[in-house]
Amino acid sequence: MLPAISLTWGRVMAAHSIPHFHNQPGVPLVRVGAKEFMCVGALPPFDHPHIFIDMGADSDAICPYCSTHYVYDEILHGGCEPAECVFEPGGDAESLAEPEAAHG
Repeated sequence: MLPAISLTWGRVMAAHSIPHFHNQPGVPLVRVGAKEFMCVGALPPFDHPHIFIDMGADSDAICPYCSTHYVYDEILHGGCEPAECVFEPGGDAESLAEPEAAHG
């Protein structure tokens, strides 16, 4: 029984995607259409630790690493303004990051 529960739970979690945002352009604020998201700071390889931000009942939040000011805007439906601040994990921007050196 336990493996079946884990598989079902895994599918539910995989279906729920957390949006990721960055502030590579250095704008004073990023409007976002989600109250729960990840901030990555700048694009790799200059990103900071990818952190989860939950605005809760508030309508804005400031990233403790990069000080990006995020403001909730329900009209954006999970996206952001400026649109270029959307970050796709595993996308082309991450491929720019240099691979870590092997330790041996």
